[in-house]
Amino acid sequence: MPMSYPKEVRQQAILEYSEGRISISDLMRTTGCARGTIERWLNLEGITRRGRRQNYNYHCPLLSKDKLENFLVSGRYKYNEIGQLEKLCNTCGEYWPADTEFFYKDKHATTGLNAHCIPCYQEKVHQRTLESS
Repeated sequence: MPMSYPKEVRQQAILEYSEGRISISDLMRTTGCARGTIERWLNLEGITRRGRRQNYNYHCPLLSKDKLENFLVSGRYKYNEIGQLEKLCNTCGEYWPADTEFFYKDKHATTGLNAHCIPCYQEKVHQRTLESS
């Protein structure tokens, strides 16, 4: 299960990275977070990784009206205050925009998106590789 990090730790990490005083690798060592978690923190603040492409083509799968209603009632999806559709991550329990910026595509899922957000999924894979070695 992924750890939860205090807001102060996230803010300090974002500040140090945005000022160029520390790298993502250094942040991983000092906070004990996975790379995906740190990238998610930066992404939420609108900070992109240095040297990374800025233009992304994100995909948001279209749901039928019936499926969307069921997901909204069950709490798996919700609309945020600006009217953007958000999906619940099964691992961390947080809502993220329902697109491929935050969730991997999954052609077998009824929603078209993986049940876990990208950082949680990457952390699961990382834990599995640690356990197998």
